[in-house]
Order: sequence, then structure tokens, then C-alpha cells
Amino acid sequence: MLDLGPDTELLLDKQVFDAATHRFQSLLHLAKGKIRAWVSDYYREPRARYEVETPTAIAGVRGTEFIASYNPSAEVTDIVGIADQVEVVAKLAMIGSAVQVGPRLHTQVQKGRFPTAPQRLDDAQLQQYLEGLDIVGTGRRDGLNVFHPAAVGRVLAAVDVPQGPLGRTAGLTAGAPQMFLADVLSSDVYANSQPLLQYRQPSTGSVKVGVGF
Repeated sequence: MLDLGPDTELLLDKQVFDAATHRFQSLLHLAKGKIRAWVSDYYREPRARYEVETPTAIAGVRGTEFIASYNPSAEVTDIVGIADQVEVVAKLAMIGSAVQVGPRLHTQVQKGRFPTAPQRLDDAQLQQYLEGLDIVGTGRRDGLNVFHPAAVGRVLAAVDVPQGPLGRTAGLTAGAPQMFLADVLSSDVYANSQPLLQYRQPSTGSVKVGVGF
């Protein structure tokens, strides 16, 4: 899964997903802007390949989460690790120049230079890289958090604004929907980007069936 920041240009150059032959290959070209990538465990397979290429660097991973940004004016690439490891090489020398970027570590690759030694980011620095990369969704790691502009209604329709401390009316706390919330949300939200309710079929005898979505 990819989350693109504002004013980002990204080319999906290659996408192969064949579970039968265990072939998983993705090649993306980041021309400018910033992305956050969640790379699934499929890319931990021996022949799997997931790479994000910029004009100055290539980031290769096997099932991880990271941020990649490229500034075309400064001709510089920034890679920030979020989970697991990211291998970063410079475009000028594909062999012998790799650095391993782990969680909360950052490397920079300027045009014509090798990646800098990974440096740890403090909370403020990490937040700067995360700016603009909030994904609206279910509230899990791929979802809406309470700090997202949508939580105070700057993105969502009025009917979809969380109620309670972060919303306009009392009664509902963001992240803890009340029963039948899906019945009052607009179709662009409840269908695929908010937690669905758990529906229970009436019992017959001593057997109960519960289905969670």
C-alpha cells in the first residue's frame, strides 16, 4: 500500500504478483514528492523484489514500512525507516554503496554522492517526514488517526464528522463508533473506510453465529 504526499509524481513501472509461482516484483519511480510505503510479507520471498527509485537513489525492501522523498530542485533523496530494514544505494554506484536504514533512521542521497550514514530522528523530525501522509481508513496502522484533519471535519462531509471531544456534538468519541454508526454515514465513508459493525444472526436453539467484517 502506498500513501502519496501533496504534489507527488510517481510512476508504477512494473507490478508482478503471482502467488502460484512465488513471483512478486514491484518497481516504482519517484520523480518528485513524498510517499509512505507499506510492503507486505510477500516480498520476503527469496525471489521477491520491491524497489523505489529516484533520480539519485534506489531503496530496496523485503516486507517493511518506510518513507521516500525526492526534491528535484536540490536533487536529493531522503529515506526514513518506519519498520524493519530498507537497503539504500546511490544511483552512481550500484555495488558497494548500500546502507541499511532501520526504524526511525534516516539517510540522504545527493546527486553524485553515496548515501549518508543513517542517523536517528527525534520525535519532531520524524513528524516532519510524516506530515501529509495520514491515510484515512479504519483507525489501524492503515487508517485514520485522531490527529487527521478529517477528525475535525475539514475533509469529511458534515454527517461524517466524529462527534464528541474532536467533533461538533457530544455523544461519540472518535475511534469508538456507537452501534449503527454505519447507518448514518455517507456512502463514501461507511462502504470502505470506516470500521464496519459486527452483525449477529438471531440464535436458533443453542447455536449463535457471529460474523465480523
